[in-house]
Amino acid sequence: MSDQAEARIASHDLTLTQWVTLTALWRRDGMTNNELAEYSEVTPAALSKTLGRMEKKDLVKREMDGSDRRVQRVFLTPKSKKLKPLINFYSDMNELILAEFGKQEKELLFDMLNRIIHRAGSLENRES
Repeated sequence: MSDQAEARIASHDLTLTQWVTLTALWRRDGMTNNELAEYSEVTPAALSKTLGRMEKKDLVKREMDGSDRRVQRVFLTPKSKKLKPLINFYSDMNELILAEFGKQEKELLFDMLNRIIHRAGSLENRES
């Protein structure tokens, strides 16, 4: 990630793991903890710690599922919904950066980046 992108995320008091979580919820608000952990490629325990920090920042709220009280769903707050325009900045930047890569190169790159994000999230949650 570029210094400019990292600075922009940090300027909103977000970590990379929190950014990935918000990105998932902007695509589909109300995901279950398990769905969100799978999407974010982190363990449910690591996600739980991340969500706890995000709740303290008023970025997400967790609610029991109406039909199954064993299931928790995660929702964006008005504060986090205001950050959604940031996703357009990163989408546009990615398009420009990756314009010369072929499909297989992009798939390999995204696979490797997802592994890095997963590892960074695991380390971040272990330190807390």
